[in-house]
Amino acid sequence: MTEISRIPRRLEAPPPGWTTSVDVVVVGSGIAGLTAALRLREQVDTVLLVTKTVLNEGSTAWAQGGIAAAMDPADSPEEHLHDTLVAGVGLCDVEAVTALVTEGPQRVRELVALGAEFDRDSAGEILLTREGGHHRDRIAHAGGDATGREISRALIEALHRVQSDPGIQVVEHALVVDLLQAADGRVCGVTVHVIGEGQVDGVGAAHARAVVLATGGLGQIYSATTNPAVSTGDGMAIALRAGALSGRSGGRAVSVHSSWAGSS
Repeated sequence: MTEISRIPRRLEAPPPGWTTSVDVVVVGSGIAGLTAALRLREQVDTVLLVTKTVLNEGSTAWAQGGIAAAMDPADSPEEHLHDTLVAGVGLCDVEAVTALVTEGPQRVRELVALGAEFDRDSAGEILLTREGGHHRDRIAHAGGDATGREISRALIEALHRVQSDPGIQVVEHALVVDLLQAADGRVCGVTVHVIGEGQVDGVGAAHARAVVLATGGLGQIYSATTNPAVSTGDGMAIALRAGALSGRSGGRAVSVHSSWAGSS
């Protein structure tokens, strides 16, 4: 019997005391979760964003350095790709790096459109610096090394601007316990434990057509880590119990994202 086969399918939890139904549940409120919730609301009628503590408590606000993107007209995604693969000494996922360098400039422009304030030069253009293995000036900073904090601020403010929209709901102090799965293994929601006051409290079930796990890293499995205390690998454990690595989920329904506003 393999180690994975011995992992329990679900954690013990009381029966749901409340239920809700939405199109998509997004778990996590870092740059990945906030962006996913905002973009998904443009495509579906209802989105539920749940976060374990409060919106700005995760890793994003602590991310220093900057964002690498070929924003300079003299630069190109091809050059960025080359520099990254050379620095990666054969360890890079080429498909992932290609997506990063190709889509990067537009993603930075979208952050600016949402209100993120990057450092500017005397001409008012985004100030680009050269770092690490980059051979072009392509690192955009915000507030010096407070890039993650500024991006988090901008995304949370963008979310606050649409809080009157009944199609997007935010629940803080909500720990996702497990994924709900149909008989054929498809994910159809989450079991969530809301710790706090109000009408929605305790263990409940949020049914959805899709679930995005944007829960960040698992730094707390190490005795020394720079990850914040809330980064405990919940999403990875949830996906593992649902069969993300064993094939039980059919490979169609479990998506885990970890994001970092670093200069790679």
